[in-house]
Amino acid sequence: MRLPKLKLDKRIISEIKRHRKLVLFGLGCTIIATALQTSTLLLIDAILKAVQGLYSAVNPGDGAVAAAQESASGRPNPVLDFLRRHSFDGATVADKSELIYVLAAIVVAIFAIRYFFVRGQVFYLQSASMKLTADLRIRLFGKLQRLPISYFNEKRDGGIQSVLTNDVNVFQQAITSIREAIDGPFKIMMGVAVVFYYEWRLGAVAFCVIPFMAMVIKSNSKKLKKAQRSVQDNLEKLTAMMHEQISGTRIVRAFGAEDTVTGRFKSLVQTVLDSQIQTVKRIAALRPTVELIGAVSLAITIVAMTLMIRFGWNTNLDVPAIATFFLALDMINQGARSVGSLNQTMAQVQAAV
Repeated sequence: MRLPKLKLDKRIISEIKRHRKLVLFGLGCTIIATALQTSTLLLIDAILKAVQGLYSAVNPGDGAVAAAQESASGRPNPVLDFLRRHSFDGATVADKSELIYVLAAIVVAIFAIRYFFVRGQVFYLQSASMKLTADLRIRLFGKLQRLPISYFNEKRDGGIQSVLTNDVNVFQQAITSIREAIDGPFKIMMGVAVVFYYEWRLGAVAFCVIPFMAMVIKSNSKKLKKAQRSVQDNLEKLTAMMHEQISGTRIVRAFGAEDTVTGRFKSLVQTVLDSQIQTVKRIAALRPTVELIGAVSLAITIVAMTLMIRFGWNTNLDVPAIATFFLALDMINQGARSVGSLNQTMAQVQAAV
């Protein structure tokens, strides 16, 4: 089973196209920021390998370290190999130390560059979402001015106001969360590439939980969409009731119906609260569930790796590569959570539109 497809409503796509310049800038920044983050996986492996080499050079008589290095058949690290070919031959302790310093500086440089792209993605996507909201409200209001009088006879004034306020605010989330459509899948792809580069057999074992993760995300999105639709309907009723009662305050006071109106309002507020709590339950359930499935995958992978080592199978992993391998699995889990979060947002938006 594949991960659930990210289905965008045609109306959402049309609104995004109106502000595609800002959206594209924001998504471009997202791609670069995510690529920079995933590149640190190879750097971590390179740093750990360099530290291991330095320790071996400083402690040549440590038999445990020497035995571990001889028995390891880890994959070559492209970052480390490049630096050794062009700057550090690794022959002396000083060279090994300077290599670690350079790698540490590269990590800082990467996150310094990433700072500007993360800032750009937030600015451009937030700007696009605010402009989309403002533009949508203007066009909805203009359309209301051209609708036949019979429409206003059938619809409550508060219900119309709810569309311009509550529904549009939910719609705004479509832009701010569209970042997840790039960030999540990109992290998954990069994580998968790293996992299969180091040990494809363990990667295949780890990915056996993907069908269960896909089922959880898909089921949660369907339930959330239903719960969010209930929230929007209840908010419409509440907004309509507030508008009517505030407009008719003089009549209410004239007939001494204050307590009756307050009771009705209290009942509607409680209904809205109950439906919102149901929505929150659906939102809160996804993240820990995905994390739990990820933990199960990690445990299965550890057991499989232990069995491979115990029975003498070549795992192509040394200690630094093992650390990088599991960090890559965690990155895949982060990507899955991002995809799940985007599915939740799209379900809420579709319930509103």
